[in-house]
Amino acid sequence: MTAGARVLALALATLAAACASRLDPGDVVGRGTVEAREVTVRSEAGGRVVAVRFEEGKRVSEGEEIVRLDRDELDARARVAEASRDAVLARLALLRDGARPQEAAESRSAVDKARAALKRAEDARQRATQLFAVGSMSEEKRQEAEASARIARDELAAVEQRLSLVLAGPREHEVQGLEANLREAEAQVNLLGVQAARTSIKAPFAGTVTRKSVEVGEVITPGTSLCTVTDLGDLRVKVYLSEQQLAGVSVDQAVTIRPEAAAGKTAAGRVLSIASAAEFLPRDVETPEDRAFQVFAVKVAVGEPIPEIKPGMNVAVTFARDKQGT
Repeated sequence: MTAGARVLALALATLAAACASRLDPGDVVGRGTVEAREVTVRSEAGGRVVAVRFEEGKRVSEGEEIVRLDRDELDARARVAEASRDAVLARLALLRDGARPQEAAESRSAVDKARAALKRAEDARQRATQLFAVGSMSEEKRQEAEASARIARDELAAVEQRLSLVLAGPREHEVQGLEANLREAEAQVNLLGVQAARTSIKAPFAGTVTRKSVEVGEVITPGTSLCTVTDLGDLRVKVYLSEQQLAGVSVDQAVTIRPEAAAGKTAAGRVLSIASAAEFLPRDVETPEDRAFQVFAVKVAVGEPIPEIKPGMNVAVTFARDKQGT
């Protein structure tokens, strides 16, 4: 063995001894991958991107606008819908209020004038009939008088009907029809409001943008991925322990987390939950040897994350045995 090899072997032996000295023989060690709450933010609407308010690595707050789409067309359609709604609302108010006093007075005056006109037409018809009987009026003139009387009767009937409608007020089905039109107009305004709100895409929770997928000027479709937001302050690890190892583990138990890629770095944590059932093997195993190969999922929360621990990294989790139980 060369001198260099002897030095390397001695160094590895020293490191192994140091590592072994940190672990109590009764401690349980499990290995897993670091996970974090992560959401891919997608657009519910389509359109042209006019603003992107984040970069990769930037922290965002819950509800903060991160992307905005062009909404000029939606705003114009909303103004048209609001004007249509207001017009229906005005017509409905007019119908519910009924006729104004001056309208009723005008209708009564029209009826009085029509009655007077009819009386004059009837008098003229009677005179024409008498004159025609003694041969003092032609048949043509008599027929003109008859026609004038019929027209006067029809005009009186028309104005009397208008007066009756004015005094009776709106019919129920007319009000119901306008109310239905109003509901439709309001629904259109609300729909456009919802569509406009979707042009402002907000962060679902406070976290760090770990992936950027959109740029200003792009035209996107509904469902397009915009970015990924990750909560780096809420890291968790899932490890799998055998039935024998699980005997010394409990919820809220303190653990030590060591990233495999960063020797000497550790973070504290605690047990969040322990699976109530084994995985990978059937439950109805019969022998202790078979039960030893069952594994239970144990979720661990990283207390104060350190820079060396990131989502996707492999870590070792040490469950210190209960000193009082020894």
